[in-house]
Amino acid sequence: MNATLLRSAFYIAAICGLYLAAAMFVPAMADLYYANDDWRVFAICGFMVGGTSAATAMAMRGNPPPFSRRLGFFLVNLLWITFAVIGSIPIYLAREDLTFAQALFEAVSAITTTGSTVLTGLDDAAPGLLLWRSLLQWMGGIGIVALGLFILPFLRIGGMAFFKMESSDTSDKPFARMASFTRAFLAIYVGITIVCAICYGLAGMSHFDAVNHALTTVATGGFSTHDASFGYFHSMELLWIAGFS
Repeated sequence: MNATLLRSAFYIAAICGLYLAAAMFVPAMADLYYANDDWRVFAICGFMVGGTSAATAMAMRGNPPPFSRRLGFFLVNLLWITFAVIGSIPIYLAREDLTFAQALFEAVSAITTTGSTVLTGLDDAAPGLLLWRSLLQWMGGIGIVALGLFILPFLRIGGMAFFKMESSDTSDKPFARMASFTRAFLAIYVGITIVCAICYGLAGMSHFDAVNHALTTVATGGFSTHDASFGYFHSMELLWIAGFS
């Protein structure tokens, strides 16, 4: 694998790191709202990850090589690793009882929407930590479409070219352009999440629980803010909403 290809791959991974750094300020604001001191963890991590990612992006910036399957496979794996490692840092720093391996497991489980967890005592956990787990799982639920959103613009690849690489159908279709498809997909994904959160709220969940469970329900990962998960609420109505969403 040549140096140009590696530089381009790490440049794109650094840009993704910037997105994750920005996302860390969401749980920081949640902790601030609920007067929890863990907001400092997410704020510091956001600045550190953002600064490191920005420096890496500037150092690795250059003319991208032609897109190839080799680059694609390497890039997808690198991005998943980037998301998992960066996502685990606030979890590790926010919970003194966790090893880094456990925090990494939690982040990988969230990003891959597996739903397994090593955390206990979720009922008393800091709101920022709970929201960060939910956000990671929600971002992971977007999956490869989100990766395409990140990858294609930086490699200067037209949506139709990518579409033709992956399909034998070359006819003109409304969603043949990858960018158009991605925008439509994300709009639907966000819309379903908002509707799900509203329905949870109307069915009796608190606003915080409704947002967290909507993020993880739509992602099909199942992370919860309570150790008993949906059993905590004792509500068939909420179970029907979750199943339908």
